[in-house]
Amino acid sequence: MQLPYWVQTVQALGPSLVAVVVGFVAGYVAYRQFRASRDKLRLDLFEKRYAVYQEVRKVLATTLQEGTVTYDDVTSFYRKVHGSEFLFGSEVEAFIERVREKLNNLAYHEGQIRAFNDGTLQNEAQYQKSVDAAYNRTLEVQHLLMTESRPIFENYLSFSHLK
Repeated sequence: MQLPYWVQTVQALGPSLVAVVVGFVAGYVAYRQFRASRDKLRLDLFEKRYAVYQEVRKVLATTLQEGTVTYDDVTSFYRKVHGSEFLFGSEVEAFIERVREKLNNLAYHEGQIRAFNDGTLQNEAQYQKSVDAAYNRTLEVQHLLMTESRPIFENYLSFSHLK
């Protein structure tokens, strides 16, 4: 007995249709896995970048809040942001280097002020020069914190592409 033509057609095309459907499903699953992996990578990168951003803002804010910075503070900061050149572009690295330079300079002048107050530095002109320089560096640190830090990091921490 011969089967009707439509049943023969379904038998012939059935495995092909199933393979096409399975292929689409497998492709969709692979695409979703790719998107999940990419989003995970973005999240990991964001967390590392945000940690550097927080460290920069922390050292600047702490310097302003305490009114002083030491070489140990600067060294600790630089150790914590070491390797950030692999996370950001050159503009962020230049900014971090400027922060380090300003803080080192401020630490130097504050050391001179302490030396004068301790009696180990006798030169009053040098003391006054260090007081003025420390004041100017403090204003620069404030500017770095309040004005420059956010725009420098914003392109690397923004989620605007997800909106």
